[in-house]
Amino acid sequence: MARNSKTTRRASRFEQLTPDQEKEYRGETGSLLLTGKLRSFTGKKALLPFFETALNGFEADVAGFRDASALTHGFVLMCNARRSVRHKRAYEGFRTSLNHGILNFARVKHLSDRPLGEWPVDLGRQFARWLREEALTKQGKHLNPNTARKYHGEFCSLFAELGEKAKTDSILPKLESFPNNPFSGAHGETEKTKSLGLPSLIAILRAARADFRDVVQRVRHAQALFKGPEVLPDLTKRSKARYRDIDALLWYLHKKYPSRFPTYTSWQETDRPLFDAINRLHGGWGRVGEYFQPFAQSCVAPILLLTIYGHFNVEPLRALRRRQVRRISVLRNEHLEVRVAVQPGKNRGTPYRRSFPVDDLDFASPSSILSFMMEWTGRIQQEAGIYSECVFLFMTNEGKVKAFATATLDGRSGDSKWIHHLREFCKRHELPGFNLRELRQTSLDYGRLISENDIREIAALKGGSSESVIDFHYRSDAAESRAQASVGELQGNKERYVRSGGKSHHLGANSKDITAATPGCSCADPYDSPIAGEVRGSLCGAFGCCPGCPLGSPLVGSAHALARLLQLRDAYIEARSNLPLERWVTRYKRSLEVLEGGWLPMFDDPQLWEHVRRMSLQPIGVIE
Repeated sequence: MARNSKTTRRASRFEQLTPDQEKEYRGETGSLLLTGKLRSFTGKKALLPFFETALNGFEADVAGFRDASALTHGFVLMCNARRSVRHKRAYEGFRTSLNHGILNFARVKHLSDRPLGEWPVDLGRQFARWLREEALTKQGKHLNPNTARKYHGEFCSLFAELGEKAKTDSILPKLESFPNNPFSGAHGETEKTKSLGLPSLIAILRAARADFRDVVQRVRHAQALFKGPEVLPDLTKRSKARYRDIDALLWYLHKKYPSRFPTYTSWQETDRPLFDAINRLHGGWGRVGEYFQPFAQSCVAPILLLTIYGHFNVEPLRALRRRQVRRISVLRNEHLEVRVAVQPGKNRGTPYRRSFPVDDLDFASPSSILSFMMEWTGRIQQEAGIYSECVFLFMTNEGKVKAFATATLDGRSGDSKWIHHLREFCKRHELPGFNLRELRQTSLDYGRLISENDIREIAALKGGSSESVIDFHYRSDAAESRAQASVGELQGNKERYVRSGGKSHHLGANSKDITAATPGCSCADPYDSPIAGEVRGSLCGAFGCCPGCPLGSPLVGSAHALARLLQLRDAYIEARSNLPLERWVTRYKRSLEVLEGGWLPMFDDPQLWEHVRRMSLQPIGVIE
């Protein structure tokens, strides 16, 4: 059938104007700008709700300004001009920078109650000077130059958009040219994420493994329980006592609520014996509920472990989806691997992969963690809505299923639940406070150490290829100290030789152990010693303490190391009768136990012991 020549065409925006609106548009009546009737969003449709949230916030920010409508119109133009925006939090970021920057400046300088046309013509210079000299953070400190640069850039963008439109340009003052790059070099002032140090990394790893082991054991216990005969409550008992047996309680919950649990607090009214049994006999719903489904606190340990093992960016890990986890075969190897492809939540980021060998024998291996979390969250996945594909799901106290907030799904990165439960994790295990960025930096720092500063290996660990970015953003103070110290490693050993009175010497030693304070030992990071009295950033000089230090290890396979360790054992025994008992117990008892119980049995090659018998070495020194 022939196409009708009178095709239906959608009316344009201008054809939909009423006569009064058309007069307003043509300038025959009041200013169209003041009504904003043609204001619209031209960005990606999926970002519209987040733009509207930012716009509402900006309108509240400028509510007290004389020309609030003009500033709001400029904000819309500025957002529309950023056509490359693809993240939900971008518009809120623009609004925050403007509010803390030029709008705050206008409030402080009492410009908010004046029309834009009466603002100073040297506005750009005054604003730049205020950012450098007067603007303060909430802590009362001057702005970081990089933050000031960002605020100034958004200010320039706002007024550039206003100046390009005839309607808005007419109400602006005849502004002088803005300063050209007033914050040059600010990029170099960016504060690097601090490294927590290897002792803290080891402590966090052990704590996270302990928490995750507890969860895995309880979940596996419940799964095995439900495959066997049913365990009934003791109906001869009254009230909560009938559920004193945890297995009976689990079976009751399993049968009564096969798909979804009601809100825990509702049991206080509908099933008081059950509520009291959970709360008073079995540690609360947070512990009992984990037999069936994860809560927010349940996700802390696995996320920490994967940050250490995989060096993931914070956002991609918390928003990890099931489709990003798959099993593959590498080099026709029978072992399977889990490869995770994630994209960092930043415009400059590129996708990167993590490949982990499947290790079902280790409950906390990366592959075991991912498999367990996807299995554990299966019960609540269908109720998760937009979060249903996320690996790290949890049930809230309100009975909702969600994941930790991310820019990808929520348009914001901050999550009070994550902050609270990470803080509780640190308190429970007596750890210093930290965040995931610092933990990632620490794990990358350790990778830099064991790879001997191989830039290609570090890039593979981090996920990226730019050497300048790696050196500028991912080179911690500890790594800087090690790099500088490596140039003078021999001089450092000579200085320590003198400082220790000749005790720490490595004449005839293997080149691998010359940085450890005790001959025969190897140290993971001699410039970050946890031994009391040592200075961070300086070569450790704690002679005799290496076996008891978490960074120390034996050089298994070295006859020279074995000979030195045997000398060290004799020195410990001799010092026990020479030193004050309190000092020997505090400083050396643990080292002797580790040496005799753990290190020396590792040297099981008879040829090494035969070689040691024929060696002639200088005395190792006196334990003091």
